[in-house]
Amino acid sequence: MEFYQEFAHLYNSLVSFENRVKNEASFFDDLFKENEVRTILDCACGTGHHIIMFKQLGYEVMGSDASPAMLEVAAKNIKKINLKIKLKECDFRELYRVFKNKFDAIVLLGNSLPHMPLESDLKQTLTGIYKLLNKEGILVIEHRNYDRLINTKERFIPISIQNKDIFFYVLDYFENKITFNVVFINTEYKSFQVFNTDYYPILKKKIFSSVKNVGFQIINSYGDYRYNKFDLNSSNHLIIIGKKK
Repeated sequence: MEFYQEFAHLYNSLVSFENRVKNEASFFDDLFKENEVRTILDCACGTGHHIIMFKQLGYEVMGSDASPAMLEVAAKNIKKINLKIKLKECDFRELYRVFKNKFDAIVLLGNSLPHMPLESDLKQTLTGIYKLLNKEGILVIEHRNYDRLINTKERFIPISIQNKDIFFYVLDYFENKITFNVVFINTEYKSFQVFNTDYYPILKKKIFSSVKNVGFQIINSYGDYRYNKFDLNSSNHLIIIGKKK
């Protein structure tokens, strides 16, 4: 989690959460209403923008993250708008040991799942989530389309331009991992910083089988939050919706 300790203070600038909320709010609200969701856990809540969105939509929500620095920023973001949301420091592999109450929905967003290097970590995480969900509870996973990345070996991914700050990714490919180098350029001070973190690609076939093997029924998958069909060769992201049987 060293990457997030160093980068937490810039994370709000990296991702345009205002645009994300506009694009994603109706998707989640429709999904949760359709499945009678009232309580939600975001188990990789980062700087808190999704839990804020869920709270503003009227849901009971909690957030957890493995990074104390990200949780500190999340707490500040929540306080700014006078909301009260419980936060816990927790590696999502350990959810079932930390949380005693169950939820109607658990979300794992922002390409968080591929941080884990081992297949056993994936099974442990999904099993813990399954145990923490109420009957017919909903799981939402969102991460990058690693099938496409590995096939194309795309190296440069623009992220955002925020006033005088520019962010972009440079990807380095290795046998079992992809290093995401986040390049931050401040045009005002003519300075730059590079932050990097490793991801261990989980291909579509693997994530689908892993979700099913712990007991979930996959009820839908998409390539984005506009309900576009997932395409192995062109979609940037993979969104999976599972239901506890």
